[in-house]
Amino acid sequence: MVISKKVSLFFCISFLSCSIISFSYWAEPVLLSELNGVNPPVSAGAPCIASDGMSIFFSRKTTPGVFSSTMIFEAWKDDADGLFVNSKALTELYNGDFISDPWISEDGLRLYYVEIEYSSVLRRHARLLKMATREDIGLDWRTIRSHPELCLRPLGNICSCVSLTADELTILWYSRDSEGLVPSKVMVASRPSIDHDFSDIQEVPELNDFNALCPYLSADGLMVYFSRINLDGFYDLWQGSRVSLDEPFGDFAAVEALNQPTTHSLNPCVSPDGQSLYFVYGGPDIDIADKGIYVSHWIDPPFDIAVRNLDEAIALKEQATEMVDLAMEKEAQALEILASLPPEQTPDHLTAEQIHEARIHIMQALRRQVVARDNLRRGLVYLNSALLGILPPVWIDEPVEPAP
Repeated sequence: MVISKKVSLFFCISFLSCSIISFSYWAEPVLLSELNGVNPPVSAGAPCIASDGMSIFFSRKTTPGVFSSTMIFEAWKDDADGLFVNSKALTELYNGDFISDPWISEDGLRLYYVEIEYSSVLRRHARLLKMATREDIGLDWRTIRSHPELCLRPLGNICSCVSLTADELTILWYSRDSEGLVPSKVMVASRPSIDHDFSDIQEVPELNDFNALCPYLSADGLMVYFSRINLDGFYDLWQGSRVSLDEPFGDFAAVEALNQPTTHSLNPCVSPDGQSLYFVYGGPDIDIADKGIYVSHWIDPPFDIAVRNLDEAIALKEQATEMVDLAMEKEAQALEILASLPPEQTPDHLTAEQIHEARIHIMQALRRQVVARDNLRRGLVYLNSALLGILPPVWIDEPVEPAP
């Protein structure tokens, strides 16, 4: 029989220190009420923040009601800490019925969005992904491209929540068939350049198995935020991660700080730097004045910043030690070759004395690099000791064999 005892461990290994010990958190979300319509009162939805954080794109119904038309708006602020006091409807893109789900490129010159139009491929009205461009910030948009390849049977219609990686080569969206012939699915596609159509269209099984809704990709494609229905029938915000674009998402966790009982948290949008999370908040018992787009900012307390700096310093010193070792290995090989170089293979412009002098310089370099490497290793010991002294203990269960 195996029993267990509590063991206190200080994690001085750097990657463990930052992954296990963290005091960072999502701050109290703030309603961006300036994005809501006033007359008539209509809440804003489907946010997408620009890379500089100074402008935001969103959709809003023109009038209250389920079947009212929907328009895309752009709003911007005059200073980083101010409100989005300036706004305009993108009437140049409006088809008189429905445009929604905007996603803005990193340079702010390409806008992806969903429009309801008649599809000759599907022979019915469908929500098609379109891309508009503008020559400079503040100028009007013009639609230059549709992507019907993402709206073919049996995938159904593009429904909502379109997001792309910063290079615009990978797209994630939520597909729903209006006739209910196929299940709603989170889909992904890719392309070799922004001048190509999307291809390699696939389901995202780990998100579909987890009943993810309204997925939103981070700029690097390694994080995903989405909504998921809870046991009470309301939607909560969740997140997942992966180590590369070729890996499935995992490590799913609810964003507890932003979820509230008997309310919906939908349409997440994370800023390109990952420090701000925008989402739509509402519910049947929420007053219209309190509904709309909220934003929460990731707070890094000073202690967390200090730990992260130590963690990064340790990683850099470890890399430097490895590079010095590699350089010394190459220098030692060169030294050995020069020491045994036959006369017939010695270049005509070199004398034995010159080769001897070069070997002395190499040996001097090696001696100094040994000292530098040893100092780097001592520095690593001191840095790990610093982490050992400031991080709280972590308790784990350690199996212990009982005494005979």
